[in-house]
Parts: sequence; C-alpha cells; structure tokens
Amino acid sequence: MGAADLNAAVALLDDLRRHHGRLVLVDGVLQLRAPQPLPADLIDKLAAEKPNLARYALPDWPATLRARIAKLASRGLNQEAAKAKATAEIAAQWLWETPPPIPLHDRCAHCGRDTEIATAKPLLVAKSTTVWIHLDCLVPFRAARHEAAMRAIRAVTT
Repeated sequence: MGAADLNAAVALLDDLRRHHGRLVLVDGVLQLRAPQPLPADLIDKLAAEKPNLARYALPDWPATLRARIAKLASRGLNQEAAKAKATAEIAAQWLWETPPPIPLHDRCAHCGRDTEIATAKPLLVAKSTTVWIHLDCLVPFRAARHEAAMRAIRAVTT
C-alpha cells in the first residue's frame, strides 16, 4: 500500500468515524457497523476500498465467538460442545493476535526482573513477538495470558 492509498484509507476511516461508524472483523469477515444509515456515497467508497481497509479493522472477539459457536452448532455439535470448542479456538486466536506488553530489554515479560541467560529463555508469544521469561515465571505468565484472552471474549462465555 502506497502513501496515497494510505492517506485515502485514513481519510475514509475518518469520514466513517464522523458518522459514528466502525469496521470490525467477525471471524475473519469485515463488517461495517453504524448506529444509523450511512450516506450512499460513503458506503460506495468503503466498498471500493474494502481490501485496503481490512487491515485497520479490529476484531470483535465476543461477536467472533458467537459466530464460531453458531458455525460449529450448524455442523452438528450440540450447543455445549460448540461453545467449549469455539471458546478454546477464539482464545487461542486472541493469544496469537494480541501480543503482551513488551518489557524493557533484558526484563522478564511476567515479573519484570532482570533476565540472565541461565535463568530466562526467549518465548514466542504472538505472531512474531518474542519475549524473555524466567523459567519459573512461565506457568503464571501463560495463566495470566489465558485469563486476558478469556476477559476479551467473556461477554458471551458467562
């Protein structure tokens, strides 16, 4: 995407925000949300720029979970099994797409203490994000990350 395309996308998203609209991803599908009908010319511009705009949309995790539960239930899973499987899948997706805050260099991603080669190892945590973590911090770090994922999708899991 060139600078002109980027500027056009930003201007279009600003126009969408002025109309209180937003783009979200629900189970990988780009959706337009607005509290009232949008002007037809804005909808046409959004449709024309859809491939460029998808990278700026944030996932709607609760809606993604609901869509995944419905998809699994439509394939024959009972509601409880569909909910459990979808929750595990969406939590894993959230963990992969949502890196933790990156600590200062030579600091453990969980406790923040200094790291030494003898007590800490690099850990790939999301997409291409690697952090250093003490071996004794690994279990609580993963538990905290899992809890963060569950909070992100909790709106429909409770």
